[in-house]
Amino acid sequence: MRSNYSNGESPVDGGPVNLVSSGVLSASKLSDRHTVRSSSQTLLVTAGYGGALIVASVVVSIYVAATNGPDRQDSADMYAFGDAILFLAIFGVAAIPATGAALFFLRRNPAFGV
Repeated sequence: MRSNYSNGESPVDGGPVNLVSSGVLSASKLSDRHTVRSSSQTLLVTAGYGGALIVASVVVSIYVAATNGPDRQDSADMYAFGDAILFLAIFGVAAIPATGAALFFLRRNPAFGV
């Protein structure tokens, strides 16, 4: 039986294995792997921002429930503005990990200059 490895050693022998020359990995498979990696990075960053959105929504909902009363009804516009500011503040803090991940993934791209 002929070995598929360029140096004649098999993984059982403990020798080095060249996967590209053996046909196990090809250029198209390597580029497919990069595409999957890139899409999983995009999914990770998107999920991070989605999680930040959920966290900010939950915090504002708890705040609205805690401050519900006649003052909130009388000054609805001022409370709505305060709720919006609170949402933006919480979202900004909760989105820091997702933004850090995005910058980390873009560090090799010269167009972003990170």
